[in-house]
Amino acid sequence: MGRQPPQLRMAAMLTLAFLQLGCSWKEPKSGNEGIEPIQLGKRGWVFSLRFSPDGKYLAVSSEANRLPRFAVWEVGSQTEVFTRQGHLHARAFSPDGRTMALSGAFSLDGETIVRGDPVTLWDTTTWKEKPRLAIAGLDSVHVHFLAFHPKENLLFVAGSHRPRNEDGVLLLWDLKAGKARYKKKAQRFGTSAFALSPDGSTLVTGEDTVKVWEAASGKELWSFAANPSREGVTHVACVAFLPDGGTFATGGNDGKVRLWDLKAKKEKAVFSGELYNSRTLAVSPDGKVIVVGGSRTGDAPCLVEFWEVSTGKRLAKLNVPGLHRIALSPDGKWLATGTADDTKKGGPDWLGAVELWKMAEVLRKKSK
Repeated sequence: MGRQPPQLRMAAMLTLAFLQLGCSWKEPKSGNEGIEPIQLGKRGWVFSLRFSPDGKYLAVSSEANRLPRFAVWEVGSQTEVFTRQGHLHARAFSPDGRTMALSGAFSLDGETIVRGDPVTLWDTTTWKEKPRLAIAGLDSVHVHFLAFHPKENLLFVAGSHRPRNEDGVLLLWDLKAGKARYKKKAQRFGTSAFALSPDGSTLVTGEDTVKVWEAASGKELWSFAANPSREGVTHVACVAFLPDGGTFATGGNDGKVRLWDLKAKKEKAVFSGELYNSRTLAVSPDGKVIVVGGSRTGDAPCLVEFWEVSTGKRLAKLNVPGLHRIALSPDGKWLATGTADDTKKGGPDWLGAVELWKMAEVLRKKSK
């Protein structure tokens, strides 16, 4: 009972923020041309989605019966293989998929609560916890993002200082040596977007500004305001690298997707569709398609847009009521979408829902 008030306050804050974005839970009038997803669980709050490197598992952080919950689903069988109660703020899979990193306040065994934002490692072959990481300097940090280096035994940690989520923190932890290589102040108002390049050489963080970092040293290489062309964007909510590592995409509160040339340090393309606010995006494994989700104005259902990188053409779109998060499987076959709180049936159902869409079916649609 002692944990309930802060959880309820968090839920209320998230609900208010989502309503302010203008995203609707209404079912689309025109449907999605007969395309139907596979639904995992019931519709509700989904805070984060992450596929394992082999695409076998999908990690989901959500709310369940007004209590936070974390689960791992086996994609092929659509069954849960691992679950814990608690707020999991960040999660990541190691490159080989055998280790999962988690951070947040959660239950180890159904009774013992790990409080604060410690970083724990789990063996995905046994679903048992590995020796606890003793990362110094995280006592006052709310961890938002975790990422394993693709080649070295390193873990990147990004977050913000409590209690107001101010002063973003960027930390590189050496898993073998058991110590930090560096700890940097990142964003001024916390960190809302984070991406590591495919080769592990470069990091991008975002909020009211976008900063590009040398991953190994934590040296800031380049930064720019979220509003570079004065078109209304003041907040970057999502960022992702293209497979070539030389280009990254950002989405923010102007609803557009922007592509940035890392070497030239400038904007190279802008994709503009129906979105009023872009809050989540992903890049296909071959780098040919960018998928972005967010809200539209008024009471129109939330939307997922699919953009062809080479031409800037919108290939398809999906109406997804209550959309909150998206993720693409590493083989490019599945799009996972996560919803926000469902209020259509007279009250919230707090079990976070995930829907799996077949990308081949979606991309056969014509954008209208």
